[in-house]
Amino acid sequence: MAEPTKKDREGQRRWYAIGFASVLMFFSYVLMIYALAAVSNDETTFAGGVIGVAIGLVPAVFFIASTVSNRVHPLRATALAVAVWLAVAGLLAFVDVPTALVGGFGAGGIVAFHRGEHATVASRTIAVAICAGYVLILQWLFSPAGLMVGSVLPFLAIGIADSIRKREALADIDGTTTP
Repeated sequence: MAEPTKKDREGQRRWYAIGFASVLMFFSYVLMIYALAAVSNDETTFAGGVIGVAIGLVPAVFFIASTVSNRVHPLRATALAVAVWLAVAGLLAFVDVPTALVGGFGAGGIVAFHRGEHATVASRTIAVAICAGYVLILQWLFSPAGLMVGSVLPFLAIGIADSIRKREALADIDGTTTP
């Protein structure tokens, strides 16, 4: 069996980072939704602590994403990703809270994950925008589905966008068309 090349290992690291960060993001996302639902039902006993834990997990999510994906300067990437998360989630919160969380985590993930040779910010941004729009539509049509899908999609969309860009770039190099 052939040894994996550096590019193969880079792709594996990206998917490991997406997996680990998505698990941590799931807990942060679910805790935020739970706390906000509790506050809207006047059950504020534990809501403040739960929101604190959920927001405290956000930097950990982006640190895992930047470290495992082998990003240069992971602490800087984490700080920038958290700032982007705050800005995007804060702006989208006027539309819908789950959509705001999906957009915020996705935008932070664009910054936090290592961009390979073929990945672009534009393709990642389009993927996250489609993901946030999909969650918004699901929220309007069938709320529980929108809540659950939103907890796993943002980083997965970034990984799929990077994979598609890589495949397109390799097809251009080979002179073949992508199916």
